[in-house]
Amino acid sequence: MRPAFTCVLFLCVLSACGGSPHREPPPPPEQINFYRDTTFFSGGKVEIVEERGGRTYKINSEEHTVQSTPIPARIPGHVAQSWLMVRPEAEGTQMAYVIISWDNNDPTDYLAGGWWSVFPQDEEEVDLFTADRLVYFIDGPEIDPTNPPVLPVTGTATYAGISSGLFQYIEAVGYARHYMFAEFLAPVQLTADFDAGVVQGCIGCTGEITAGEVHIASLLQSQTAAATPRADPSGYELHFGPVGWREDGTIYQETMTVMHRSRTIAGSVGVFGAYFSNRPVQTGEPRLTAGLYEADFEEADGSLGRFNGSFEALLQKPE
Repeated sequence: MRPAFTCVLFLCVLSACGGSPHREPPPPPEQINFYRDTTFFSGGKVEIVEERGGRTYKINSEEHTVQSTPIPARIPGHVAQSWLMVRPEAEGTQMAYVIISWDNNDPTDYLAGGWWSVFPQDEEEVDLFTADRLVYFIDGPEIDPTNPPVLPVTGTATYAGISSGLFQYIEAVGYARHYMFAEFLAPVQLTADFDAGVVQGCIGCTGEITAGEVHIASLLQSQTAAATPRADPSGYELHFGPVGWREDGTIYQETMTVMHRSRTIAGSVGVFGAYFSNRPVQTGEPRLTAGLYEADFEEADGSLGRFNGSFEALLQKPE
C-alpha cells in the first residue's frame, strides 16, 4: 500500500445539481490529494479502496473483473495489464478501470493508474451522466511522498510520455449550451531544471491531443455521437510551471494555462500535481515523473471546457 495522487471529477453538471445540465458550467478544480491510499497490488491482483461520504468502497480484480488485457509496458523491464471491474451493490454500483505496470522480479516495483466511479443504486444503465463521482488516481511505491527521492542539485532532465483522460466541452449556441464528453490521448513533455529547482512543461505541445476510445468509451457513446465539430480536443495546449518541488518530491501548482492554435481563450484555471520517482537511473535522475491535472477554460464565444487527466513521463536520454 502506498499513498496515491487522487483528483476528483465532480459530475454535478451532469445531474440534478441545480439547473439544466446543458446550461451549468463545471465547478472549479479541487485540490489534488497526494497522501490518499487507493491501490493495493500484489502478485497480479489489485484492489481499489475509496473513502466517500463516510463509507469505505472496495472493488478487486479477483471477484469483480469483467475484462482484463495484457498491454505493452512503457517502463523498461516491466509487464503491464489493464482491468475493468464492476461491483453492483444495493448502495450503488462501483466501476473501476486500472492499468498496472510492474516488475515480475520485484513486487515493490509497480505503478498503477486509472479511475474509479460510483453510480446511484437505482440506475438501470451505467452512464457517466448518472455517476455520483469519478475519481482519477495514480499510485505506486516509487511515487510515495513518505519515501521521497534524492534529487540532483545540478543539471537538467527532460521527461516525455503519454497522458490520457476525459475532455468535457459545453458549446455556447445562442442562449443554450450543448454538452459533450470525449476521452483523449496526448503527448506530455516536461523539463526539470535541478539548478533552479523548478519544473515546467506542456500537454499537447509535441503532438496533437486526440479524441479516441481509450478506457471508458462504453460510458460515453451517447455523448460522443452527438458531438459537434467544435467539441474536438485537438489544437489545445495545456501549460504548467515553472513551479518548484517540495521536500517530499511532490510538485503542485494551482494554475494551468490553456491555449489553442485558432481559438481565443478568454481565461483558464487549473491544478497540476506530480511526483518524481524515488528510483533513480545510474546518472542520478529520477527514472520517471507521474501525476494528475485538471484544466478549465472559457473561450471568447462563451463555450466552456475541461481536461481531466493523468500522465506518466519517462526520462529521456540525451542525444
